[in-house]
Amino acid sequence: MSDDVEATLGELRREAKIRQTLPWFLSALLHGLVVLAGFWMTFLVIQGEDEPRPVAVRSDFEALAFAPVRMPLESVDVTASRSASLKPPTFDLPLPELEAPSLPASASLAPSVLASPSTLDRGENASFLGVSGSDVQRVVYCIDASGSMIRSLPMVLEHLGRSMAQLAPPQRFSVVFFQDNDAVPMPEFATLPLATADQKRAVIRWMHQEIVPRGRSNPLRALELSLALQPDVIFLLSENITGAGPFEIEAERLLTALEDQNPVLPDGTRGTAIKCIQFLEEDVLGVLRQIAEVHGGPDGYNFVERDTAGRLRSRQDGMENEKGD
Repeated sequence: MSDDVEATLGELRREAKIRQTLPWFLSALLHGLVVLAGFWMTFLVIQGEDEPRPVAVRSDFEALAFAPVRMPLESVDVTASRSASLKPPTFDLPLPELEAPSLPASASLAPSVLASPSTLDRGENASFLGVSGSDVQRVVYCIDASGSMIRSLPMVLEHLGRSMAQLAPPQRFSVVFFQDNDAVPMPEFATLPLATADQKRAVIRWMHQEIVPRGRSNPLRALELSLALQPDVIFLLSENITGAGPFEIEAERLLTALEDQNPVLPDGTRGTAIKCIQFLEEDVLGVLRQIAEVHGGPDGYNFVERDTAGRLRSRQDGMENEKGD
């Protein structure tokens, strides 16, 4: 992951920590000020008791003596001298020309870029948690944000930021989350914006601040929105793609809907490759694997789990190192 993405994610972690600790700090500061004020008032009272009493001064108005006021022999033009002394000095100095400082719209965010020169030389590829596509111009990330992801979504968002950092213009990307029957697209989702540094930074902040896992998972609406953009690749990640309870969707219905929206073209290919990541939990129905076999092409599926040390690894190749993007 680039240093710029790590710095942006670090900012978000620090902001969350400040929001958690600030109320406690303010409470302790207020109580400390109250205690300090009490000690100060006590100190003033004690000091007042030790000071000597003031001496009483008495005047005898019966013994006053009056003398006439003597004016000076030479007259003095008080008015003229006073007005002259009050006249402000004038200076003939040129006024400096001042320019108002201008700040870019993203000046409050550091660092200023997310893409490094090495990123621009990687070619038009895209990868996410062990699955990848080549010759990719348009990318959509379709991510499960249901209640089952409440513990693992922060980890997913961090790896999603790493994947986005690899993109660079002329590549375009969008992100959409699904929970219950709803799709939660990022701002400007339908325009499939360019993968500029400012755009990636804005999306990273948006998804960390706005996306809260809840409900069940039904990906139909999110996949419909994603396929409508006609991307080259969709990265689809979930723990339980078919959901459960009132929002459960049958695997056959999901596969049929995808077949209608992403049919086989005359040349035998499909318009969009759907690369699937089964995250942490095993799916006994194997729905994501089925989607990848039909729509994902070669190496279109990956099951990411934790090893005994808590690191992410791919089930297929048995990697023991932390999973990259």
